Amino acid sequence: MSNPNSPSAVRGAVGDLDLRSGDVVVAVNDTEQPVDFRAGLKGWGRLWLCDADLKAKGEWRTGRPGLVIGLMLDPSGRFFVSSPQLHELECFDATTAACAVRLPPSRRYGNMTADGRGGVLIGVHSGYGDAEGVGATDDLGDGKLVRFDPETGFAESFDVETDGGRGGKHYVSNPALAPDGRTVFYTSEAGRVVKRYDIETRRQLEDFLRVPEGEGGTYGVDVAPDGRVLLATGTGAWLLSPQGETIRRYDSPIVGGWTRAAFCVDPSAFFFSNFVEGVLEKRSVATGEVLAELKTGLGGALTTAVEFAPRGGV
Repeated sequence: MSNPNSPSAVRGAVGDLDLRSGDVVVAVNDTEQPVDFRAGLKGWGRLWLCDADLKAKGEWRTGRPGLVIGLMLDPSGRFFVSSPQLHELECFDATTAACAVRLPPSRRYGNMTADGRGGVLIGVHSGYGDAEGVGATDDLGDGKLVRFDPETGFAESFDVETDGGRGGKHYVSNPALAPDGRTVFYTSEAGRVVKRYDIETRRQLEDFLRVPEGEGGTYGVDVAPDGRVLLATGTGAWLLSPQGETIRRYDSPIVGGWTRAAFCVDPSAFFFSNFVEGVLEKRSVATGEVLAELKTGLGGALTTAVEFAPRGGV
């Protein structure tokens, strides 16, 4: 599907993307336009490669139906890509477009984050839906947060509490690891609570934040190295102290659809994305100033953006 704002170069392999330090990879799925959100979203997985100023310069397609919801890049350039619709997590190598790592059993996986040990922490986005029997009998169990090591194939799940999110059907939509390497902050899509869980002691912790009625919901969450927390609320974003006190609120002329907020590698800036309008912004944490912007022109397509930070900063 053509779009005037899409990259001019269509790539067939991940290695062709020529990743450089500071580049931003954005999940901009190939969805039917215009989008009827009430009918449900269908399309094919696709990633756009942008430079540090969010200028699109290439794209790569997964070659499969099912929207890319979760995306993570490790320092070697491996892509971890998840799609709840496909009930799986995939891995692609930056040079070969395939990667023979052992992946965990099938689930409706959503967003993910690095576990600080070379592994992945990923949320089970929602119930098993139309995948009859998926996840019901394997050794991983029925936990809604999963940690796995892509080198050894070891995987474990954590039976965390959730608030159900929109319609009561969402589990762990967005996880983020705190600087202590053990406390996971997480949300259920369009819920009201930012929850916490200690993966070392396997213990549910006190809720971090409860969003008041009429002030938005809980969407993308991230934690800075100094412990500050960034939360997308649908209508904007909040910056919170490690104790949950509001430091700053960010708004926009676009009043709805803001579902992801994540710190850049340099945490003085953050990525702020609008799922409904297909807009990605890079903003100053201190002032909220828009430093760079990508307008895809595609509704219901843009889900996740991550910055590439290779070892050595090449």
